Amino acid sequence: MTPEAQRLSAERRTVRLAHEQDSYEFHSNYDRCITRGVTGSILPVIYGNGTDIMQGPGYVVIRNEMIHEARLVPLDPRPRLGKSILQYTGDARGHWEGDTLVVESTNFTDNTGLGGNGNGAIHSEDLRLTERFTRTDPGTVHYEFTVDDPTMY
Repeated sequence: MTPEAQRLSAERRTVRLAHEQDSYEFHSNYDRCITRGVTGSILPVIYGNGTDIMQGPGYVVIRNEMIHEARLVPLDPRPRLGKSILQYTGDARGHWEGDTLVVESTNFTDNTGLGGNGNGAIHSEDLRLTERFTRTDPGTVHYEFTVDDPTMY
């Protein structure tokens, strides 16, 4: 992490712990059942690890059991959202590379995390997340992601 990211991470942790009883604003998005973030929704935790990946004409839907999130991933070359439109799970665009679904997302808010339950490493609004989903066996998918966020890493 960059020195600035280390400072921000420590500051957020300190503020959250000192004020978590004061208001909902000091609880994580996961605590408030809003989102676990993209990687937090995919990575396994103690329960609720189910993920469905469904494809229809022009779209893939990635639906997570915990918090019941669904991400719509367009597969066409449509333009991205404007840079001022930020979302918890970003603006996703997908394409196939052979048997691998590649999903590239931008336009994240800076208040989700990368890791279990969305409470992991912080990121900035500059985050570009690239995910790869490859079916290896019936019912098994190999998942990997790449974080590109020069502001934080």
